[in-house]
Amino acid sequence: ARLAKGKKPEYIIPFAKTKEDCKKAYLNVVGKALFLPKEYRSDNCIDSFRGIYMPYWTYNVKQKGQTKLRGETSHRRGDYIITDIYTLAGKIDAEYDGLSFDASASFDDSMSEALAPYDIKQMVPFEASYMSGYYADLADVDADTYKYQAEKYAFNASLKRIKNETREFKKYTITTSNEAPNASKMADSAVPTSADNGHSAMFPVWFLSYRNGDRVAYAAVNGQTGKVVADLPIDVKKYLLSSGIFALVIFAILNMFLVLTPTTALVMSSILTLIVFGINYFQRVDIRRTVTGEGDKGKEFLKEQGKGKKKKAEKVEEAETGVFETVTTLLGVVSVAIAVLLVFFIQPVSDIPYYVMCIVEAVFFVLSFKHTLSNYNIMATRRLPQFDRKGGDDRA
Repeated sequence: ARLAKGKKPEYIIPFAKTKEDCKKAYLNVVGKALFLPKEYRSDNCIDSFRGIYMPYWTYNVKQKGQTKLRGETSHRRGDYIITDIYTLAGKIDAEYDGLSFDASASFDDSMSEALAPYDIKQMVPFEASYMSGYYADLADVDADTYKYQAEKYAFNASLKRIKNETREFKKYTITTSNEAPNASKMADSAVPTSADNGHSAMFPVWFLSYRNGDRVAYAAVNGQTGKVVADLPIDVKKYLLSSGIFALVIFAILNMFLVLTPTTALVMSSILTLIVFGINYFQRVDIRRTVTGEGDKGKEFLKEQGKGKKKKAEKVEEAETGVFETVTTLLGVVSVAIAVLLVFFIQPVSDIPYYVMCIVEAVFFVLSFKHTLSNYNIMATRRLPQFDRKGGDDRA
C-alpha cells in the first residue's frame, strides 16, 4: 500500500532465500556465540522473520579520459639527495556498474554495507508480482545523496590499481593523494570520474527480531545470498564468571613463576583499570553516534531536510549510559591517581596501603567492566524501525 503511493522503482532483485533459510543461517551464527544468553538459541525467542524489499540507489560510474598522477624518483649525488618530479600521464576507459547504496534513512548504512554484496546481474525490471507476500519500504533519501560516494569508490579503486599494477609506473614513487577530490572536481581529477544520476531499485532483506524483556536484539539477512549480519548480546553474568575464573587461573600460574610485589600489583591493577575506562569511554561515544545518526548519509539527509527527530527511545538509550557510569569512572580515575602518589611519591613502608588500593581498584575495574558489557548489549539490542512495520506475510 505504501509503495502504491510512491514512485515505482525501476529494478528489483527477487527474494532467493526463504524464511526457513534465514532461520537456519541465523541459528548457525548464534551456535558459535559462546556467551549468548540461552534464550536466544531457542526457536521460540525469534519474534519474527519479516521479508522486506528495501529501497536502493544504484549508480553506473564511468572513467574515461587522461589520468594525471604525480611521481617522484630520488638519487644521491655527493652530500645531496636529488628528487625529480614527473607528471605521469595515461588514458583510462573503465566502468563500474551497479554501485549500490540504501535509500532508506531508517536502514543504518553500516548494516546495509555489511549485507553487501548483491549480485546486480540478478536485477530485473520491476514488476508488482514480485512484491506478493512481502513488505516494501519507501525511498526517503534523494539519489544525489550517494552519487559522490559512488564516484569516490570508483576513484579510489582505479587509483589503487593504477598505482599498483601499471608496469610503466613501477620505478616511480607516486605521490598523488589517495584522498578523493570534492564532488565538483571529480570529473577533472587525476582519475576523471563521473556517475549517472542513479536508478531506483528494490533489494531483498529478511529482518529478524528477538525480544528479551523490553529490549530487542536484531539481525538482517541478505535475501539473495543468505549472508547474516547480527550484533548478538551477551550474558553479562556468564561472561563475568568465566572471566573471573580465567583471571584466577592466570594469576595462579604467574604466581608460581613470578614474585608479585605490592608495588607491581598496584601498578598492574592501575593499568588494567585505565584500559577498561578507555574502552568504556569510546563505547559511549559510539552509542551517541548511533543514536544521533552521525556518519549515516541517509539520516544526515533527513536532518538537512528538517525531517529528523530524536525519538524518546533514543533518549532512554543515552540515559542508560549516564550518571552512575560517569561517577564510577571519575572515582576510578581518582583511585588510579592515589595509586600513582603511593608508588612514586609517598612510598609507604607498610604493604597495607598498596593492597587496600589494589582492592579499591579491583572494585572499580569490575564495575567498569560490567558497564562495558552493558554498553555492548545496548548497542546490540536497539530496535530497528522495520520491526514496527505493518504488512507483509510472515509466512513467506
